[in-house]
Amino acid sequence: MNNAFVLLNTPPPEFSEAEAASILREQFGIEGSLKVLVSERDQNYLVKLESGDSFVFKIANSKEDVGVTDFQIEALLHVAEKDRVFPVPRVRLSLNGKTSTTIVGRDGREHVARVLTWLEGIPLRFAEPRQDIAEELGAFLARLGTALEDFEHPSSDHVLLWDLQHAGNLIELLENIEDESLREKCRQQLNIFEQTVEPGLNQLRSQVIYNDLNSSNVLVDPNDTATITGIIDFGDMVRSPLVIDVAVAAAYLCEDGEKPLAGIVSFLNGYSRLRLLQQEEVKLIYDLIITRNVMTIAITHWRAKQHPENRDYILRNEPRARSTINTMIGLGRDQVTDMFVKACRA
Repeated sequence: MNNAFVLLNTPPPEFSEAEAASILREQFGIEGSLKVLVSERDQNYLVKLESGDSFVFKIANSKEDVGVTDFQIEALLHVAEKDRVFPVPRVRLSLNGKTSTTIVGRDGREHVARVLTWLEGIPLRFAEPRQDIAEELGAFLARLGTALEDFEHPSSDHVLLWDLQHAGNLIELLENIEDESLREKCRQQLNIFEQTVEPGLNQLRSQVIYNDLNSSNVLVDPNDTATITGIIDFGDMVRSPLVIDVAVAAAYLCEDGEKPLAGIVSFLNGYSRLRLLQQEEVKLIYDLIITRNVMTIAITHWRAKQHPENRDYILRNEPRARSTINTMIGLGRDQVTDMFVKACRA
C-alpha cells in the first residue's frame, strides 16, 4: 500500500482544545476561543480573537510529508504575491518568523502546524442556487490557475490518491463496490482511461493545479450568493495536466433535469473568458469527468469498508457521482464533446 493510501487511512491528529490553545499562544502569540472544524485527514480549529480577527489552526497528519505541507504553504504565498486581491487564506508567521512549526502529540507522533487567516462567507453548497454562479466559478478557477502557472516546488509531484492522472492505480479498490453492475461500469471506465486517456494526458501542458474546486471549498457572500468571497482547502494540490483542474471542477456540476450539462457549459464559458483550453485538452474532458466520479465511488467505498461506523457520511457523495456517470454515458462521448468544444470557443 503506497503512502497515498496510508495517509487517508491514518488517524488524524488528536490535540485537545487546551493543547491547541497552548501551542497557539506559545508558538504564534495568538489567544482566542477555539472551535473544531471538520477535516478528512488533518485536525483544524477555528480561532476567534477578541479583536474580531479569525484564523484557522491546521495540524497536519503525521503521515503527510513535511515537504508537501511546505508545498501548500508556499503555494498560498505565491498566489498572494501574484494576485494580491485574490481571496485565498494568508499565512500567519510564528513568533520566530517561520511559516510553520513542528509539534509532538501525546502518542509521540510529529505534526506540522500552521496558522492561516479565516475567509468570510458561506460554503457554496449551503447557498441559494444561482444560475450565473457556474460561469463565475470557471473564471475564478482560470484566474487561480494563472496565478499558479509559474509556481515551482520540489514536492509538487508528490503522490496523491485524488490525482486524476493516476486514476488507473485505483483498480484494486473496485472490489469494495458491492453493486456488481456499478463495479463493472467503473472497471470499464478505468480501462478506457488507461488505454486511451492517459496516453493523451502525457502529451498535454501541466502545472501545479488546485485540483478540488467543489461547492464545499468555495465561499460566497450570504447576501449575494453569486459573489465568490474565497477558496479554501489547498490540500489536494499537485502538479498535473492543466485540463484535470477543469475536469475535476466540472465533475461536480452535472445536474438533474432536461439540461443536465448546462452548469458545465456555463463553467467552461467562464473559464474560457480568461484562459483558452487547447482542442486536445477539451476532447478529454468527457472521460475525465466520468473517471473523476469513478474515483469518488472507488475511494469512498474503500474507506466505508475501513470505517463502517462512519459509512453514511463517507458515502454521502456516492449517489451524485453515480448519477453523473450514468448521465454522461447516456448522452455519449461525441455529443458531449461537441458541446464542450463549442463552450470553450465562447
